[in-house]
Amino acid sequence: MKVSNLTNQEWQNQIDQYQKITFFHTPTWYEIWSKVNEFNYKAILFEFSNSQSAILPISWLRGRSYFKKFYHSSPIGTYGGLVSLSKLDDKNIESIYKYLLKYKRLTLCSNPLQDYLKNHLKKTDSTYLLTLEEPLDEIITRWSSNHKRCLKKGLQNNLTVRIGKTIDEWRNYYELYQLSQNRWKNPTNNFKFNLFEQFQKIHSKNCRLWLCYKGDTLIAGTICFYQNFHAVYWHGSSDSNFFDLKPNHVIHYEIIKHAKKANFIWYDLNPSGGHESVEKFKKGFGGKQTFFTRLNINQ
Repeated sequence: MKVSNLTNQEWQNQIDQYQKITFFHTPTWYEIWSKVNEFNYKAILFEFSNSQSAILPISWLRGRSYFKKFYHSSPIGTYGGLVSLSKLDDKNIESIYKYLLKYKRLTLCSNPLQDYLKNHLKKTDSTYLLTLEEPLDEIITRWSSNHKRCLKKGLQNNLTVRIGKTIDEWRNYYELYQLSQNRWKNPTNNFKFNLFEQFQKIHSKNCRLWLCYKGDTLIAGTICFYQNFHAVYWHGSSDSNFFDLKPNHVIHYEIIKHAKKANFIWYDLNPSGGHESVEKFKKGFGGKQTFFTRLNINQ
C-alpha cells in the first residue's frame, strides 16, 4: 500500500470523478472550517497494487501537541470517511484501518453512500435519503399524509421561495437562525456569523441559501450543499410565528424540484442531532432511512 498526501487541487480532481461523494468530502468544506475554527486538514491517498485507491480527509485543531490532538474525518461531525471510485476489497480496507491505528484519538464518521467502516462497527447514526430518479409526483406520493396536507396548505399561502445570494440576505438568515435558537432547550450548535460569511463566498453550484418569504417578511430558510450527484440539507431556521403557513414544507418541495431538474440522484436530509421532532419531520418526506458508522480509534 502506498500512502501520500494530496494537494487541494489533486484532492478536488480525484473526487470530481466519484459518484458516491458529498460536499463534506471536498477541500472547500475543510478550508472553510480552517478559517473560522482554526482547523488543520489534509487528504490522504491510499493506493494499492490492484489499481484500487481511496481518499481519507482528516482534520484537527491547530496549536495542540501530538498527545493532545483529536483527529476527525470531517469537521463538526459531518460525513467523512473513506471514498473511492470503485468498491474497495476487504483486504485493502483492513490495510487502511491498520494504518489509521497510529493516530491518537481519531473519530471517523463514514459516508451513508459508501460506508467502509461496517466491519469495525462501534456506533451507528442514520439519515433519510430521497432518491430523485423517479418522477416528481411519485416522490411526493411517498410523503406522509400530514406532509402532503402541509404542502398543499403551504402552496395556497402565496409564499415566495428564492435563492439568497447577497451578504445582506445571508445576514437576514443568520438573524432568523438566532431567533429560532430560542426554541431549543439544548441547541446542537451555536454558529457565528463569520461561518455564514464563508458560505456566501462558495460557488452557487455547491451551496444554496433557500429563503421563504410571506410578502417582504423572511419566515424560513435552509442551507443546502451540492456535490456531484448528492444534495444535502445541512441547516434550517424558521420563525415560529409563521409555522401555520407551512413554509418548511414548501422550501423542501422547491429544493427537491431543483435537485431533480439538475440531475442529482440523492436528496439527503442529514442526521437529526437527537431531536425527536426534527427526526419526525424528516421521516415524513418518505426517504429511506440509511445507516452509517461513527468509529473512534484509540479512545
